Amino acid sequence: KNNGDGQLGDHDYHDDDAVILSPGGSSSGSAVSVAVGSSLASIGTDTGGSVRLPASWCGIVGFKPTYGSISRRGVVSYASSLDTVGILANSVNCTSLVFDVLKNRDGNTLEELGDATSCTVGMDV
Repeated sequence: KNNGDGQLGDHDYHDDDAVILSPGGSSSGSAVSVAVGSSLASIGTDTGGSVRLPASWCGIVGFKPTYGSISRRGVVSYASSLDTVGILANSVNCTSLVFDVLKNRDGNTLEELGDATSCTVGMDV
């Protein structure tokens, strides 16, 4: 709450020497948890950059796989044709390992529709 005297709650927000940082994007909590070492990897949803931008701003890897290669079950739809579950991690190797675990696992992915080779992403690490 703004109490009108340059304070937001107990924090002074008029500090001219303060560096204001933002991890940005709706998956920023996932990005920060990886960047500070609280987790080895995390997931988030990416419609228009919500995994990739926070990853970039936090200096980690953000991966938006091909649509349908990781199940969207449980994801609240924002734009169904663009919503993708993405991975945030400290390295491409870790991202690849997480992707190998998550891809096509629940029977509700494009694999059941036939041509799975056109929708999976392979990474040689």
